[in-house]
Amino acid sequence: SWLVGQLVHESLSAWRFPDARFEAWAEARARTLGLIDAHMLRDAAIRSATLLRRFRGHALYQEMNAAERRAEVPYSLRGGDGSTDHGVIDALYRRDGQWTIVEFKTDHVSDAAQETLIVEQKGYRKQAERYIRAVEELLGEKPRHIFCWLDYAGKVECEPRAGRE
Repeated sequence: SWLVGQLVHESLSAWRFPDARFEAWAEARARTLGLIDAHMLRDAAIRSATLLRRFRGHALYQEMNAAERRAEVPYSLRGGDGSTDHGVIDALYRRDGQWTIVEFKTDHVSDAAQETLIVEQKGYRKQAERYIRAVEELLGEKPRHIFCWLDYAGKVECEPRAGRE
C-alpha cells in the first residue's frame, strides 16, 4: 500500500498518467524503492495505474487540468511558540480566482464510517488544517480543501472537507 501510494503521488506530481510505458516506469521506480519480487512489482504497477485511470476519469482531474497547478508544494512556517511546521502539499491549483488544496489519498475506503476512522486515526484532519493555515499565511487567502480518495469503494470520491466534523 505504501509503495502504491508513492507511485501514485509521484505520477500525480509529474501529471503523468498510464500509457504504453507506464508499467515499465512503475516497476523500475518500485525497484528503486526496495521492492524486488516480480509479482509484487507487477501488482504495484497495475494497482497504481488503476487508481490513476480512475482519477483521470473524474471531474476533479478536468478541473485541475484546466487550472494553474502546482504539485508537491513545500512550506515552512514558524509557530507562535517558536516551533517550525514543515510539510509538502500534494497539489495546489487556482481556478476562478480561488486556490484549492488537494490531498490525494490511496487508502482503501469502503464507506463513510471507515473514511471518518481513517481521517482521525492517520491524522489527516490535523494535516489538512496545517496545509490550510500554511497556504493562508503564505498566499494571503483562505484556500478550499479537498481530500481526493482514489480507492473509495472502487471509485474516486473527492469533495471539500475543510471544517467538516
